[in-house]
Amino acid sequence: MTKDNSSGPEASETTSLIGKNNTSNNVVKDSVVASNSKTGRPTVEQFYFPPVNPTIQAYYRFTVTPLTPFAALHTRPLDGPMSIQQQSPNIDPNVQPPTVSGLLRRSAVLPSHGTDPSGNWILVSVGSRSGWAKKSLFTPYTNEHTEEQTSLAQDSNQHGADHATFTKANTFQAREGWMGNQVFLLKGKLMLGSDAPLFFFTNFLILFALVTYYSVILPHLYHLDQANHDSNTHNLLQWTTHSATAMSSAVLGAVTIILLWKSGLTDPGILPPISCPVKAPIPTRQKKINLEYEPVQIGGPLGFRYCSTCNIFRPPRAKHCNSCNVCVSKFDHHCPWVGNCIGSRNHRYFFGFLISVTILAIIVTFTCVRIFLETYHKLDRGSLNNLTGSDSEERHTSHLSYLVFKCIKKEPTAVILSFFTLLCAWSLASLTCFHGLIITIGQTTNERVRGVYDALENPANKGVARNWFGALCSEIPESRIPRDFSQIVDCRVGRDGREIEGSGETVYNSVLAAEAVAAAIAAEDGIVYAF
Repeated sequence: MTKDNSSGPEASETTSLIGKNNTSNNVVKDSVVASNSKTGRPTVEQFYFPPVNPTIQAYYRFTVTPLTPFAALHTRPLDGPMSIQQQSPNIDPNVQPPTVSGLLRRSAVLPSHGTDPSGNWILVSVGSRSGWAKKSLFTPYTNEHTEEQTSLAQDSNQHGADHATFTKANTFQAREGWMGNQVFLLKGKLMLGSDAPLFFFTNFLILFALVTYYSVILPHLYHLDQANHDSNTHNLLQWTTHSATAMSSAVLGAVTIILLWKSGLTDPGILPPISCPVKAPIPTRQKKINLEYEPVQIGGPLGFRYCSTCNIFRPPRAKHCNSCNVCVSKFDHHCPWVGNCIGSRNHRYFFGFLISVTILAIIVTFTCVRIFLETYHKLDRGSLNNLTGSDSEERHTSHLSYLVFKCIKKEPTAVILSFFTLLCAWSLASLTCFHGLIITIGQTTNERVRGVYDALENPANKGVARNWFGALCSEIPESRIPRDFSQIVDCRVGRDGREIEGSGETVYNSVLAAEAVAAAIAAEDGIVYAF
C-alpha cells in the first residue's frame, strides 16, 4: 500500500522511534520490561503509546463538520513524491485506479506512523486498517490568532478544500482516541457497552416494576388480606404479605440494580487493538505460571486466531464482538439488556444479576397472582351456592367466565404486571439454569452454542467444584484499558515514556516499521496477549 522511503525533509530534522529501533532495539526492550514491571491498569499515555506498537509517532484529530462529514483514507498520497502521478507518470490521469482504503465517519483522534517525503500527508490507522490522510498545515491555538496565523489558516483551508484534513493533537481526551463502539458517560469517567440505551431501558423496567410493587400491589394486597382473612389462598400464599418478604424484596431490588450496573460498567476483558500498518507477528511462545515456555497453537478452536479488525492474535476463548467492535477475553456473549459484552471480568456479576432478578420476578408474580385470587374469592363469596337446577353446570361455567373477566377489569395493574413478570421469570429462570450448566462444565455461551467441545476435550473443565470456584471466587484479571477515559493524553509524556527523541515525525518506512514491531513483540516473549 505504501512505498518505502527513508529520506525526506523531516527525516533529517528529527529522529523517530522507527529510526532509533533501526540503530538499536534495546530501547524498545527496556521500555517493555519497565512497563511489565508495573502493576495495575495502564495510564492513558501507556495505553496510547504502548510498547508493543513502537510505530506511533504522533496523534492527529479529525472533526466532522457540515463541509467534511467524513474523511477518506487513501492507499497512497494523492500528490507529492509518493503519489500515483509521480510513481507511474505514464498512467492516464483521467483513468486512475481507486485509491480510497476506508472512510472515517466520526470525529476521532488517530495515531500517525509517519509522513510522506513532502510532509503534507500522514499515515494513520484504525486497528489493521491504515491509509494516508491529508495533514493540516495549520494547528489551532487556544490564545488569540495573529494576522499571520489567520492568513495561514485560510491558505490551509483553501489548499485542503478537496480533502478532509487532520490536525496534530499534542493533547486530547482519552475517549477521543477510543475506536470501539462503547458509550462514555460523565465525559469519559464511566464506560458502557454499545447498547447503552437498552441498558437504561432495563433499569427503567426494573425500577418501574419495583415502584408499582411497593406503591400499588402491596398496599392493595394488605387491604384485601384484611377483608378476606378467611380466604383459601391465605394459607397458600400468605408469605407474600409477610414483612420478611417485603424486606427481602427491597434488598433483592437493590442488589439487582447494583449488579446490573456492575455488569454494564465493568470492563468485560477488552483486548486493546493495535493500530498499526504492520500486521501483528504470529505468536511464537507463551509463559505459563510455572515460568516454562510452551509453544503456541495457531488457529483452530483451541489456538490463537488473528483478528483482522483489531490487528491482534487473540488467545483461545476470546472473540471479536461486532456490536462493541472490540475483542473480549473469554467472551461469553453480548447482552443487549445489560448493554455490554459478558466476558472474563464481569461474568460473575452478570450471573448474580440473573439470580437476583429471577427471584425478584417470581416474588412479584406470586404477589400479583394472590391479588387476583383474593379479588376472585371476594366476588365469588356465596354466589356459587345459589347455582342449582339442571343447567347449573352451564350456569357455573358462565359464572366463572364472568368472574374472571370482572377480576381482570377490577385489577388491571396486577394482571398486567403478573403477565409481564411471569414471562420475565420464565425466561430468566431458563437463562440462569443455562449459565449454571455452562459454569458446571467449564464452557462459555459462545463455545456451547458453537459446539466447540463436541469432538474435543475441554482443557478449561477442571471439575465441578473447581469450575464454580473459578467462576465465582477466583481473582478477576487486571484490566488492560485505563480506568478513566476523561483524562488528558499528553503526547509528549507518552513519547518521553518510550524514550523517543525529538517531537517531530519522520518519513514512514515499512521495512523499519516491521523491524521495530518485531523487536517489540520479541521483548514481550513473542506474544502480546497470553492465554
